[in-house]
Parts: sequence; structure tokens; C-alpha cells
Amino acid sequence: MSRATSDRPLLLAGDIGGTKALLELSVPGDGTYDVLHRAELPSGDHASLEDLVRSFLDQAPRRAVGVACFSVAAPIVGGRGRFTNLPWTLDESVLARTLGLPKAVLLNDFVAACYGVDDVGPKERLTLACGTPDPEAPRLVVGAGTGLGQAFLLPGPCGPRAFPSEGGHSGFAPRGADDHALHRFLLDRYGERVSQERVLSGEGLALLEAFLSGEEPRAPEAVTTGAGAGEPQAVAAVRLFLALYGSYVGDAALEFLPRGGIYVAGGLVTHLRPWLEGGEFLAGFLDKGRMRPIVEGMPLHVVLDPALELLGARRYARESLR
Repeated sequence: MSRATSDRPLLLAGDIGGTKALLELSVPGDGTYDVLHRAELPSGDHASLEDLVRSFLDQAPRRAVGVACFSVAAPIVGGRGRFTNLPWTLDESVLARTLGLPKAVLLNDFVAACYGVDDVGPKERLTLACGTPDPEAPRLVVGAGTGLGQAFLLPGPCGPRAFPSEGGHSGFAPRGADDHALHRFLLDRYGERVSQERVLSGEGLALLEAFLSGEEPRAPEAVTTGAGAGEPQAVAAVRLFLALYGSYVGDAALEFLPRGGIYVAGGLVTHLRPWLEGGEFLAGFLDKGRMRPIVEGMPLHVVLDPALELLGARRYARESLR
């Protein structure tokens, strides 16, 4: 590391999930990052985000941190929030003061994902449709995992700016008779409105298999493992999931008109990659009737990098130093 690099303030970035957290200390260079320390820690073993970050810093090189930015699976309003799957209260000012940091920023995880898409390498991106990208148009990030999230990027004179969305909680829209039967199955189970997240999530994948088989749902991991082994009901559930997922992403594309690009992320795409190019997802995406020509022109990518949110938090931290 050069002396000029060693004199630069460090970036502290993290992707904080309900089960595990990925944290990193890096030095920003000219369009690059020199990673000094990266570690994965169990989130649930710590009483607070401050305690988690302190444990990470105790293992890292002792140098001044210029700014910290963390992606969290929680709505953030005015620098504050409450973690969805942990009993943590989140507050940027408390975090900075407790850890002795000059600045700390909390980002919703899908806002962080938006900021990370430009740092994803070509080997970590699968393009399903090239389209005709428009650099002046919005971009959209959608991802199914434990839940269903989305956020969007708007271009601006000082660079792109990301905005959160709760579109994953919009209502599930059946496409035909089979989907209406699925909707009734889920309505009977939940006794309330059926959101898209009820269908397009790990739990949703398990319920799709149960709907098709008439049996009790099993763990989502068992469904993907079963599909990999060629189990007919598991394969059918995966294909139905991808068709519904593609349809949802296509609907979101009509709402946001993201001609700059659509990025499909989230933990499930990694597990479902063997089936992504099978046609169901893209067919569902394009099945928009007279609006099909609009979505046909949009670039559609699948992000396979599991560190996407960390990349976004790191990029946001870097921009905060300017």
C-alpha cells in the first residue's frame, strides 16, 4: 500500500442481515478499493448493531474511519429504524457517537443494492435481455429472498440517487384460472389479503409446491434441493415460481419504466440459477399484452453477487467523503 493510500480515511461498510452480517474496512483508490479486512459475523450473537460493529473493529487494523455505511433489512426514516428480524433499535447518531465515528449512515437493504449494481463484475451478472439501455432513465432493483424487496435509481447531476419502495407488499394478481386457485389456497391459509411477498419469497416457493402437491409445505431449501434432484413437484414449483416472478417484475417495469435497466437480485436467484434461462421467467416478464413492446426494450439482468448490498454501502460511504 502506498503512503498516499495509507493516509486516506477508511471506509467501513456492512450488509447486516437478521442471521449474519458481512462487514468490510477498505481504502478508496482511484476507482478501486483496497480491502484491508472483511469478515462475516453472526448477527444474533450481538445485543445491538453497535456491539456487532465493535466486535468487527476489534479484529481489524486500528486506523481512523472516515465514514461508515450499513445496509440493513429495515425501513429507515430520518436516520432511524427498527430491525425487522432482530430486537435492535437503529439510530445513525447513536451509532456514530457510541463507536466514535465521524459519520454513520443507515441504508435500507434494497437502496444499498441499487447503489451496488454499478460495482458488480461481468461474471456476477447474467443478462436475460439486452434491450436498449437509456442512461437518462430510471433503473430498478427487485429481489426475492426471505421477503420481496425493490428500490429504484434515478439519474441526477450529482450521480444516481436511490429511493426505497414497498412494492413487494402490493397485492398478488392472478393471471388465469390456475392462479385464481392458488390465490384461494393462500387466502384460506392467511385469512387476509395475499401480497406478492406471500408468493415470491422462500416461504412462497415452499407454498407453491404444497399447492401443487396437496401436501404440507417443507423448507424452501428442500424444494430447491429436490428440484436439483429432478423431483417432479419441486421442479414444477420452481417453474411456476419463476413464471410468477417474471410477471411481477414485468408489472413493476410498467410502473417505473426503468429503461436504464432492471436488476433481479436476492438470495433465491442463486439457488434457482439452473432454471433461470429455461424461459419461464422471461416469458412471464414479457407477457404484458399490448404493453409487451415497452418491456421488450428494457435491459434485464440477474445479479449473482451475494455481496451486492455491501458493495452499495461501500460506494455510498465513498461518495459521502466528497
